Amino acid sequence: LVAASAGDTVVVPAGVHREHVTLDRTVRLVGRPGAILDGGGEGTVLRITAPGVEVRGLTIRASGAGYTSEDAGIRIDGAPDARVIDVHIEDTLFGIFVVQSDRCLVDGSTIVGKDLPHVRRGDGIRLWYSAGCRLHANRVERSRDVIIWYSSGTVVEENVVRTSRYGLHYMYSNDNVFRHNRFEDNQVGAAVM
Repeated sequence: LVAASAGDTVVVPAGVHREHVTLDRTVRLVGRPGAILDGGGEGTVLRITAPGVEVRGLTIRASGAGYTSEDAGIRIDGAPDARVIDVHIEDTLFGIFVVQSDRCLVDGSTIVGKDLPHVRRGDGIRLWYSAGCRLHANRVERSRDVIIWYSSGTVVEENVVRTSRYGLHYMYSNDNVFRHNRFEDNQVGAAVM
């Protein structure tokens, strides 16, 4: 990744790669089958800070468990138009944490949180001040919520959320669409506030 330039595609080969990665240039990060980024139980595994990044086909696992540091599998931070497609995230406090990153897409991904009591879990997907995003055909399990806060104009469709607290949790967000989602074995299906 160090030698990659904006517009490049970086292919991650099969195998376990024990590292934390920051994408600070507009690249495509594509995992071959069996490619795993492992955070070793510390911090955020993959951080995106450049606009227009695409991450596809990776398994991302083993973030830290710190709430003050908001440890996540993927953190998209001030990076509009990011795309996360066909990614498998497991054993993470927060699955995908999107902060001030408009028009992001999370599509066809699976997120399974850490094996923690409900009160200690992080959100499977959290949008925070990120407008115009789309969450499509994802599967989220063992998380706290799929949460959309201060994020207007989102489309949430065809997702499955299981064994979590809130299947879907909106607050202070206008002009959103949610349809054809399935909520199973959660404490609450959808909370629209």
